Amino acid sequence: MAEMDSDKFKMLLLMADEQEQYQSWEGFSKLISGAVNMDKADGYSIAFQREYEDLLDAKDVKGLLNTLIAHQMDNYILGSFAAFHLELPKNLPLIPYAAENKRLYEGWHGEIANLRTLMLFGFDIDAVTGDTGNTSLHAMCGLQWGKGVHSRAINLLLDAGADCNIKNYGGDTPLTYLAGSFPWTMEVDKAFAAMLDHGADPHIASEDGKTAIDVLMETQATQDQARRRRIRHGHPARAGNPLV
Repeated sequence: MAEMDSDKFKMLLLMADEQEQYQSWEGFSKLISGAVNMDKADGYSIAFQREYEDLLDAKDVKGLLNTLIAHQMDNYILGSFAAFHLELPKNLPLIPYAAENKRLYEGWHGEIANLRTLMLFGFDIDAVTGDTGNTSLHAMCGLQWGKGVHSRAINLLLDAGADCNIKNYGGDTPLTYLAGSFPWTMEVDKAFAAMLDHGADPHIASEDGKTAIDVLMETQATQDQARRRRIRHGHPARAGNPLV
């Protein structure tokens, strides 16, 4: 293991996210715990640590933040290890920018190893991006690839206590983002139901005055299905969830 280079170490972590034995938090936590010890011994993230330390020594807070953001936007999981080793503040917006990378790019079969690693390291899951105010949940509800949503990431974030009613700078909640999904797939349907089950409020209005229900009815007008009709007429099927 000592002869493994940083690139191979990184790829093993990214690929592990898709393996069955690491799907649970218990399994993934054991993996990352072992990886942290290996990194301490063999220095896989040392280049990132030195870069961050140089910026800290120079008291260049803006430069450090911009560098951290850039690394998360490039899905640099070793940058996350470096931030953990250096005990950088947990309120830094690393998770939303890691999620923004996954919103834009599928990468290795849609892996979310870096996102999960940052969650295990204790970084803020409700932190926001500086330009849009989006959280990681906003990002996972509006993918630019595949089925439009990352159901596994959404469920992990919700189970970890992510705020599903938080607004971005435009007043949109993650549910509003989800409501605008087109086409409406079963993957989106399940994610919408999961959001409602975790307390997402479809009646919160954005800056333009529109709620998730309004957006849903507008964007899904040509695909009006029974589940959408139940929202309009307010006929919940279980536990106050009008979609299921």
